[in-house]
Amino acid sequence: MNSLSFSELNSIRELVLAALEKVSSSKDAHRELKVSEKLSDQILANTRIRRAVAGPANQVYTGVLYSAGNLADLTAAAHHSRALVFSALWGAAGLFDAIAPYRLSITAPLPDVAPLARWWRPHLAAALDPIAADELVVDCRSSGYQAMWRPPAAATVVTVEVVRVAGTKRTVVSHHAKYLRGVLAGALLRSGAPEPKTSEGLADYAYRIAADHGPVPTGETVRGVELNRSRGSDVLTFVTAM
Repeated sequence: MNSLSFSELNSIRELVLAALEKVSSSKDAHRELKVSEKLSDQILANTRIRRAVAGPANQVYTGVLYSAGNLADLTAAAHHSRALVFSALWGAAGLFDAIAPYRLSITAPLPDVAPLARWWRPHLAAALDPIAADELVVDCRSSGYQAMWRPPAAATVVTVEVVRVAGTKRTVVSHHAKYLRGVLAGALLRSGAPEPKTSEGLADYAYRIAADHGPVPTGETVRGVELNRSRGSDVLTFVTAM
């Protein structure tokens, strides 16, 4: 824990970790953590985090976003961005911080520290607001993790969504959103060119990346990128169609 970015969060991390260890040791751990009984090995791992072998966060975390962006293949020397991973357990960490595997959802009702998103919010605001002010923040988080920290008003925030177009019908597609967020994140982290500084610049960059990438796994391609202001932030929308 002491090697994680934002050491000022360590006392809060300790409280969450202690609560997770306690729940994971209980007879009804799978029910309290809202996970399948088939994941008993992951629940057991929660009780051994302090002595477990740690690895870089970009390799420990998995899922659609990480896979689509090939984030596990990144090296610290290759990236120049201040990319952060949001975690129900650690709050926020650097992409290359050493962490042990664990199982904890942001919606898990841990005793004394739940709901976790609300618990983390003031602590993350104190740690992250100063470094986000006057910056372009590309927010690739899902809604539960977005609730942990809302960038300050001084930041330019761009959230990333995906809609599928079929005739006149537009459908929000969460799986595609994770996939294309990963593609965009991976490209930004690998790019040797200057990072986009504006929402418009990011939208242009996102379209070029998506066009070069080709179809998403279902065979749809990105036909365009829209940029709209909504809910106090800019929304970058990949528009896909067959």
